[in-house]
Amino acid sequence: MVKRAETNNNIPYFLVEMLIVRDNITKYYIYAMAFLPILLSCVFAHSNFANQKNKEKLIRNIFLETSALMFSVLPLRSVLVPSHITGLVSVDLVLGLGIAIMVLIVLIIYALEVWIIR
Repeated sequence: MVKRAETNNNIPYFLVEMLIVRDNITKYYIYAMAFLPILLSCVFAHSNFANQKNKEKLIRNIFLETSALMFSVLPLRSVLVPSHITGLVSVDLVLGLGIAIMVLIVLIIYALEVWIIR
């Protein structure tokens, strides 16, 4: 929308307003990719809770696996959010939630292994 505005210092100018939005399929794709770390966290938790055979192996590998999962999430932000956007967006919140769930799962598994099960 272009509006004719008043003159400023005897120079006429126009006020231009723009609204830029993404189409719905792009939004769905971005949110699907952002929720993948949460899904990966659930699979990680299930695989560790369901693995009853190798309990001693579980504690040794849990921190390595979690680190690998967290490093797999880091590049997603640069792919899903344009580089000129500097503030936090909802994708950042979803990715942060995924990392928080991963850390929470590791803490629960560690607490169960160290304090309760022994």
